Amino acid sequence: ATTSRGSAIIVQVDGKTVYKASLNEAHVFVVQGVLGPVTVETRNGKAAVTHSGCPNHICERTGWRSSAGEVIVCVPNKVVVRIVGDAPSGVRATTG
Repeated sequence: ATTSRGSAIIVQVDGKTVYKASLNEAHVFVVQGVLGPVTVETRNGKAAVTHSGCPNHICERTGWRSSAGEVIVCVPNKVVVRIVGDAPSGVRATTG
């Protein structure tokens, strides 16, 4: 399977979308998770959770991700960072 570059992220807390951002712009934002704040950063086509108040920090150790379909999850905080592409995989846009 080919992996396509992601173009944006969707951040969800407890199943609700709270933030959307382009991966091509530098953003640092804090979302309020169930246990506390989670810091998400985007830059140079990549995204990462750079700080979380969770006990084990697996989300931080996941590191920077850039491919459409990749997900960074902070389970204790119920925060999901999903990397999405321009179009769903396997779908081609046509004009005319």
